[in-house]
Amino acid sequence: MKTTLALALLAASPLALAAERTVATGPFAPGESIAPPAADAPPHESRAFVRTVVPVSGKAALEIPATGSGSLLVWTLPVRAGKGAGAAAQAAPSGGPAVDSTLRAPSGAALERGQERAPNAALRRFAIEDFGGEDLGLPSVPGKNEVLHVADSEAGRYQLELVARGDEAAFTVVAAEPESPLVLTSWAGPLSRQPGEPVTVHARLRDGSGALTGATVLARLAPEGGVALSPVALLDDGAHGDGAAADGHYAATVADLPQAPGGWTVRVDAEGEDRDGRAFARTGSSGFVAERGAARLLARSVTARLAGGDLVVTATARVREAGTYRLDVLVGGGAAADGSRPGVAWGELTQDLPEGTAELALRIPAADLAGAAGPLSAEVRLLGLAPMGVAGRALVDVAR
Repeated sequence: MKTTLALALLAASPLALAAERTVATGPFAPGESIAPPAADAPPHESRAFVRTVVPVSGKAALEIPATGSGSLLVWTLPVRAGKGAGAAAQAAPSGGPAVDSTLRAPSGAALERGQERAPNAALRRFAIEDFGGEDLGLPSVPGKNEVLHVADSEAGRYQLELVARGDEAAFTVVAAEPESPLVLTSWAGPLSRQPGEPVTVHARLRDGSGALTGATVLARLAPEGGVALSPVALLDDGAHGDGAAADGHYAATVADLPQAPGGWTVRVDAEGEDRDGRAFARTGSSGFVAERGAARLLARSVTARLAGGDLVVTATARVREAGTYRLDVLVGGGAAADGSRPGVAWGELTQDLPEGTAELALRIPAADLAGAAGPLSAEVRLLGLAPMGVAGRALVDVAR
């Protein structure tokens, strides 16, 4: 059965870190294939929205738009003073939930503070742990936390009223419509961003099988452990990397990101009306890795040619930080419809490189190529092992 080879962006071996120059090559097993590397982050689907509210005198309120498409789940994560916006909730002194909540439906029905269920049983209160927090995708937080459950939600705006039981600095509220056909899909690219490279954020809104246009979509990008940048508007006008105009695909390109190596998070918020004129809100997420730029593979310098039956791959790299780097070569046949290629052979060159320009060369023996016929291509990647990072990638045809 055909298998797919998935190589991690930053695979590293402790033995390779200690070597000045090592070479390893080999053939692929019959039936193995080479999957194309992901250019963008995987798409993330959301039927929920997230808001953070700051209490005044211990109280806060929030409107929750619902499309009335099945159930509605609402949960609140309190943030203790001095813990930061991402801090986990702690148990209230009484051992109960850290926040008291009241939820009012558009019709006026309400689940009051302290009630486990409304008189009509349509609104109920559960402990997250009893309801299945992991199945809801909730973070694991200490203390008791609750989810409010509306069995058959109304279309309109629910009113959530919160009262702190401690020194909460803010409340993060998540509201989800699990059965709703209105879905926000978000992603960003490139997944591995080199210094100075722009990042494009994408969002797609679908209401059932139809595209949803006319929404307000904003993205917020933040480096790991840092403060989010100013919101960026995503547009569906056909002029911002979003494909055709008015097709439900929104996008924006950010060209002037600060150089902050490491993981970046992308939050996408969409608001508007569904195809029936009902208000909605959705929050999606994505991310990417900002490479530190310790080295850069010069893509145009990469060559691959057959010489005496062997495959010789050469490349040039500019090294800004001396360290241990690995040149990976994956040799495959013609591409299939999904972009995968039948695997033929692989090779790795691990080498300590000084600062400056480095000329790299790797020879894969003819025995590893197993007399492969037809067109061949070589995917070449330069990975930093110490310092860690992705230094570039190129795909070239093999010259015979």
